[in-house]
Amino acid sequence: MADDETYFSDLIRQGYSVNDAVEHTRNYFPNFRLGETEKYGSNSQPSVESIAAAIAQILDNNSSDDMELSVVSREKEVEINESKISSVFSYFEAIFYLLYERLSERRVLIPAATIISIILLSTIALSIPKTMDPIIGTWEKADGQEFTFSEDSSYFDEMEGDSSWSLNGSDLVISTSSVWKNSDGTNSNVLITQELRIQISDDSVALWMKWDSIIVNSEVQEIPSDCVLLLNQNALDSDNSFGQLSNSYSEDKPRWC
Repeated sequence: MADDETYFSDLIRQGYSVNDAVEHTRNYFPNFRLGETEKYGSNSQPSVESIAAAIAQILDNNSSDDMELSVVSREKEVEINESKISSVFSYFEAIFYLLYERLSERRVLIPAATIISIILLSTIALSIPKTMDPIIGTWEKADGQEFTFSEDSSYFDEMEGDSSWSLNGSDLVISTSSVWKNSDGTNSNVLITQELRIQISDDSVALWMKWDSIIVNSEVQEIPSDCVLLLNQNALDSDNSFGQLSNSYSEDKPRWC
């Protein structure tokens, strides 16, 4: 690939539109043109195959990027995903632009069906939602108390206040901001941070958790010594009581529980 084509392809990869990429390329390579086969030959255009391969590479990188994103904030994750989508759409625009040039000259080198297939498959890959974390949902304790972990990181139980959760591997952190009334009638803002270790069964029905620490406004509190078993509420019905269902997971209990 010639230097001007390489420069143009790099701009497309960075998210430039086709028109902007052409304009920037001509600042350094005045004779650069898309589809000028008379001067440069059939290879003068950035290869559609190379652009399609670049799209596939971006999509393939999603799996490795997802592991890194599990330890960064959700705001950063959205920013990175938007950057990926912007780059992919720039490639789509380049493919349509090049396809139009070739069709107008009656020199179609790649069947249109192949291009359409690439675009459809890429769009489908981008639209598939990420697999939800198995902890998301409502869980129930033996005494009927419910614990809800929402997809937006909000958390609900019987405690008053606004709570959120985060999970890193088997380490669960629940943060609750609340207002407590003092004995003298005044109110105090309280921040409660619970750190727990958890394990979820392979079928996502049973969840074991044990407290590692409870901190209230920077003061360490005494923690329960018990290991608690929760069952996914979706698995409980009239035919499967908590006691019956919990017995089937007795051998799956973690060693630390």
